[in-house]
Amino acid sequence: MNRVSMNEWCESRMQYALTRKNNLFDFGRYAVVPNVGYGLGLEHEPDLLCLSKNGVFHEVEIKVTMSDLKADNKKWHKHYSKFIKHLWFAIPDTLSIEQSLESIPDYAGLVVISTYYSETYYRQRYHTKVIRKPRPKLRKGLFTDPKQDTIIKFLRLGVLRMWTDTHRFKHFDRQVILKG
Repeated sequence: MNRVSMNEWCESRMQYALTRKNNLFDFGRYAVVPNVGYGLGLEHEPDLLCLSKNGVFHEVEIKVTMSDLKADNKKWHKHYSKFIKHLWFAIPDTLSIEQSLESIPDYAGLVVISTYYSETYYRQRYHTKVIRKPRPKLRKGLFTDPKQDTIIKFLRLGVLRMWTDTHRFKHFDRQVILKG
């Protein structure tokens, strides 16, 4: 598999990769909104917030460097939310899986994103691999099913983001990767 160099990975490229067809949060199977910073009563901004068809929220924290991943442990909010059931960390394949697992909470899932050049489509494609699935936050008081108004607010925020960020991901599929 050809790899994107580390300095080419960024949060928006990883958001794009995670939501492509047949990847972990395929937007055909999930409602997905990047960088939800307002409107849902969260005390933090998830890099990606995903809602499954059965009403389960997944938060994805994207890290492109090991120092960024380790610094996440110092955040005061600890990704707490009563309606987000699963926490994931997403890293590029340029980071160490072992060090990443040591740096994230034991209840969080880990997914690795890689890229390759498709001879069929003549462009860059993405692959996601689940290293560890998250454990749901089911302990008393840590999780409640989201109310319908929360889901509607989330979907509304997604539509607003779509119309304000339509240019955001246009260029990722068209980049050429040098083989070697």
